[in-house]
Amino acid sequence: MKLKGKVAIVTGAGQGIGKQVSLAFAREGAKVALADLNIEKINEVKEEIISMGTESISIQADITSEESFNKMVEKTVKYFGKIDILSNQAGCIGPIASPAQNVKVEDFDSVLEIKVKGCFITNKVVLPYMISQKSGSIINNSGTAGVRGYPWRVAYSAAQWAVIGITKTIALEVGRYGVRVNAIAPGAVEGDRMKKIITETAKAKGMTYKELEDIFIDGTALKEWPREEEMASLALFLASNDSRAITGQVILADKGWSVYGGYKYD
Repeated sequence: MKLKGKVAIVTGAGQGIGKQVSLAFAREGAKVALADLNIEKINEVKEEIISMGTESISIQADITSEESFNKMVEKTVKYFGKIDILSNQAGCIGPIASPAQNVKVEDFDSVLEIKVKGCFITNKVVLPYMISQKSGSIINNSGTAGVRGYPWRVAYSAAQWAVIGITKTIALEVGRYGVRVNAIAPGAVEGDRMKKIITETAKAKGMTYKELEDIFIDGTALKEWPREEEMASLALFLASNDSRAITGQVILADKGWSVYGGYKYD
């Protein structure tokens, strides 16, 4: 087992990629502390992990509050004794199909509050524990919108670029302590979130759902959706010793979207 004896915190663990990351870590032997605002959902994930014969705790936490997340981390350390891995999967969609001039400032702020401030706080709070034990792996979730522009999603794109900046900077600061910090940049991952994005964007563009869906898929080299389980496999790699030579990196998992040229639906 790649993570036997390790303790992992996963944010946004109640659904989507966060849930799949939590399950992947547990299957490889990690004890998993689940963080999310939705306590009912992470309780369900906890029970699924326990059914595998692995330990898990679920703690309601707000990643935009240092006090809230600090309490979550303290409970994790009290229960499991340490923190080896932080996988940041919490996030938000933000304004969809809105050119920058139409985006409300409060909506822009909301995305940065959750994605950027949340990333900073979670990294900040776990670092003292990892530095003191001279080991650890942090995996932040960015996106392909953080390496290229993303028309009609200015807040989302800005947040993803910022997460990459946080990742690279902290990697430089803590590498001497044996702590690795990397980011995963998923493409348009298949699931409920993309269904919402395609539905709203297609409506704004006067297109059908199928027309826009085909454009998204055609924008990838492999001509298929990235999947949540594939993002979890990548997070597992970065959490394990298999990636011990890797830090400060942003790994694109987009089925070749960034190579092929991306979505052309303007």
